[in-house]
Amino acid sequence: MSVEDMTKESYQKVKESSMPTVIDFWASWCGPCQMMLPVFEETSKEYEGQLNFARVNVDSERELAAAFGVRGIPTLVLINEGKEMGRFSGFMPKEALMQKIDAIVSGSSE
Repeated sequence: MSVEDMTKESYQKVKESSMPTVIDFWASWCGPCQMMLPVFEETSKEYEGQLNFARVNVDSERELAAAFGVRGIPTLVLINEGKEMGRFSGFMPKEALMQKIDAIVSGSSE
């Protein structure tokens, strides 16, 4: 599965999707964001057909980042039908990311 670049305009489609979406808020100048990219892309393949994955560049999509209350990057937000299910910040390895996603999707606390 490919990771989609999300804009304010394409967010509406994501919001209306019946499949949950993991959104990565990032910037090109952010070192941890660059480290997170290959992890995010690998993780998207693990959830193919179960979750959508999208990235939002906070420099070009300031309104969308503000709407989500993003204060630090990388920040990952899991949404379903426009509602936030959970969020986490900072770089993490693939296994840790998958554990966090699974905990949010299953509804258990971490």
